[in-house]
Amino acid sequence: MKFQKYHGLGNDFIILNAKEVETTNYSELAIKVCDRKTGIGADGLIVISFDGEIPRMNFFNCDGTTDTMCGNGIRCMAYYLKRNKLILEDNFEINTSAGTLIMETTMIDGKFWVKVNMGKPNFSPDSIPAISENEIVNRTLEIEGKSYLFTSLFMGTAHTVVFVDKVSDELAEKLGPIFNDTALFPEETNVNFVEIISKNHIKIKTFERGVGLTLACGTGSCASVIVGNRFELLEKEVTVSHFLGDLKIGIKDDIFMTGPSVFIALGEYDV
Repeated sequence: MKFQKYHGLGNDFIILNAKEVETTNYSELAIKVCDRKTGIGADGLIVISFDGEIPRMNFFNCDGTTDTMCGNGIRCMAYYLKRNKLILEDNFEINTSAGTLIMETTMIDGKFWVKVNMGKPNFSPDSIPAISENEIVNRTLEIEGKSYLFTSLFMGTAHTVVFVDKVSDELAEKLGPIFNDTALFPEETNVNFVEIISKNHIKIKTFERGVGLTLACGTGSCASVIVGNRFELLEKEVTVSHFLGDLKIGIKDDIFMTGPSVFIALGEYDV
C-alpha cells in the first residue's frame, strides 16, 4: 500500500488515495499505521476519495475513531492533492463531513501555505454534541478544588476552550482527560487550554479526543480565537502559537485559518 506522510506544525498524518487501498476498514488500518512503534506513526490517517471532481477528506484518529475533519490535516491534504497533481488549480474545494471548505494555496520561499475558509462556528449543544438545553458558555468544572471556566462549540469538530494563566503540556495532559470524562460530552470533546499573550496573540495546548496531547490543532486554534473574541478578550486577527510555529486566525463573516504544510516522506506499507 502506497502512503505519504505530512505534518502541519508537528501534527502529523498518513495520507492515502482510496483508489490505491484494497481494504475499506479504515478504522482498523488507522490503528495499525498510526502506531509509532509497529506502524508508520502519526496522529491520524486521511483517506482521500472523490465526489465527482471534488476531493473528500475521510479522517481517522490514531485510535481508529472517525472525526468530521481536521484543520492541520486539511492543509496537509491540500498539499498532497497539489503535489500529486490531483488538483491543478491553486484555489479549490475539499468536501468534509463538516461541509465544503475552500482552500487558497501558495508556495512562499519553498514552503507550502494554505488559507482555509473554515466556515462558521456553531454553539448549539446538538452540534457538539453535548447534553444540555442551553449553550455551553462559561460553565464551571471544579478539579482538585480549583474552578475552571469553559466554553464549548462545534468548529469543524467538537471543541472546548479553557483560558488559563499559563499553558503547559503537563496541564493539558492532566486536565484534558477529565473534561473528556464528563457526562456532558457523550462523544468526548477536544480540549484547548489557552494562554493570552495579548489581544492579538495566544498560546494553546490541545488535548485531542482519540489522540491525546498534540503539537498543534487548527480547528482548536479557530475555536480558541472565536471564544476569546466573543468575550472581548481577543481581536479578530490573532496569531496562535504552537510548539513548532504559528497559525494566523481571522474572523470575518467566516473563520479563516492560514498555516503551513510540510511533506515528510513517501513509501510502501505492508498490509
